Formats: sequence, structure tokens, C-alpha cells
Amino acid sequence: MRDTLRLLFAPPRLPLEGSTLWTVCLTALAVVLLLDLLTPASLVVGTLLTVPIALAALGTSRRPVVILTLLGVVASLLAALENAFEDGFSNADLSNRVVSLLAILLVGGLTLRSRDASERAVRIAEDERQLRRERLLRRLAEEMGGPLGQAEFVSRAASALQHLTGALSVEVGAVERATLRRPYALAQAPGLKADDHRSRLDTRLPLDYLAQPVGAGDVWAADGGTFVLARLRRSEDSDLLLILHRPETPLALTTEAMAALQPLLERTALLDDLRVQREQLSERGELLRDLVYAFSHDLRTPCWPTP
Repeated sequence: MRDTLRLLFAPPRLPLEGSTLWTVCLTALAVVLLLDLLTPASLVVGTLLTVPIALAALGTSRRPVVILTLLGVVASLLAALENAFEDGFSNADLSNRVVSLLAILLVGGLTLRSRDASERAVRIAEDERQLRRERLLRRLAEEMGGPLGQAEFVSRAASALQHLTGALSVEVGAVERATLRRPYALAQAPGLKADDHRSRLDTRLPLDYLAQPVGAGDVWAADGGTFVLARLRRSEDSDLLLILHRPETPLALTTEAMAALQPLLERTALLDDLRVQREQLSERGELLRDLVYAFSHDLRTPCWPTP
């Protein structure tokens, strides 16, 4: 029964859009003004003109509050003139009307202060989210610091992203023919056992793990948001796929983390090339030393032909 009522009478989405807010508030103002005109001044219906002013707090700015407060004052004065013209005006009626006007101004002022306090709270919350985001990204950069080859990068990236997002597990591996290959790494949340998550290494991935939705970029969700997928591009090898299981952070933060990791990944390819070249130079140096040693040995101990 409760679910049916929620379906039929869904709560409004706040804050209200401009057109919806003005429709609701102006309708309420017109209804109260009509009641005030049709009833004697002794009923103090004009106090209800504070209702549309209070409703204006559901909007996105303070401008409707100011306008509706002025309209409420004007409506109250019009009702007062109409009542005086129809029934006359006594001291009690004048006192009631003054109370109505003061109530309108008081509610208008309190609504403005409430809006200002709400906006400050929203700004503070946004600043806190921004600081937390920057702190998390700084931690990611620190964990990914230092010269890294691609195998080290994959291992560090899995661990750093698990710390960043709070995911139950993070897998990183190269995608070749819809299969997850090496370089590969799996990082799990503290407290999880190795059997709590089966590795996808050398297994075929589901199609929704590989097909990026149109317009999603290199970060997208799968299985109703249970998994977040991300792709890091490699120029010469197959791309890296990152699989995050139940991350606690929003998708936008994962997108920023991927943007920070992409240049680091490109740098790892250069480092791997340098390491290969250094190993080749080292092998050539050893070969050259062996040749020099053999040549010098032959010079010191020549072999003369026997007569």
C-alpha cells in the first residue's frame, strides 16, 4: 500500500524549477487573496499570504522570495481597501491587518535568511567534497610516484585505485581478443580473502565489459552500477582494462583518476624502452669485454708454429 501511494503521489524533486515554483506560489497567492476579499477583515485570512512566500524557499534563488513578499504586501493592502469599502474599517480590523502585514514581512525575512543559510551550507559541502577529491587524487599521485615499468604500474594502479574508491576489488589487465592478459594485477579490500574474488586473468570477459556505451568516454558502469569499467590507452600494445567492483566514490572521481593515470602509463612505456636499451648495452659491453680479454690473452701468449 505504501509503495502504491509513493508511486501515485511521488514527492517533488527539490529544488523546484522556476516555472513550477511560480505556478505553485502564484496560484496559492491568488487563492488566499480571493478568500481575503470574500471574507470579512475580522477573520484575518490575510495572514495566509505568508504561505506562498514560504513556498518560495523551495526554489533555486532568493529572487522569488523578494517578489512574492512584495506581492503579498500589495495583496494584503488591496484586500484591506476592499474590506474597508464593503464593511467599513474598525480599530480591530486595522490591528488585524497590521499583524498580517508584519507576518508577511517577517516570513519573507526569515525565508531569505533560510535561503542564505542553505546556500552557505551547499557551498561548504561542495568545498568539502572538492577538498576530499583533491586529497584523494593527491594520494593517488603519491602512490603512483617513482619510475615505474608497465608491470609495476599495473600493480600500483590496482592498489591505488582500491584505496581511492573503496572498491571491494580492482583488477587491471591488458585486453586481447576479449580476454584479460598480462600485465595483470588484482587488489582487494582489507579483510577479504583470496577466495572471495576469482581472478579473471586468461578468461573471456562479458560483452558489456568491453562495449563502451555511446558518449560514456573511457569510464562506464556495468551490471547496474555494480561494476565500473575504465580503459587506459596504450599506443603500441592493447589497452588496459580496469574493473572496479562496488566502488564507493562517484563515477566522476574515477574519470579524473583515469585522466591522472593516462600520462603516467605513457611514461612507463618510455621507461621500459630505456630498460631494454640498457640491458642491450650491458650485453654488448660484456661481449666487448670478452672479445678484448680474448684478444689481449692471444697477444700475451702467442702460439708459434712448430718447425
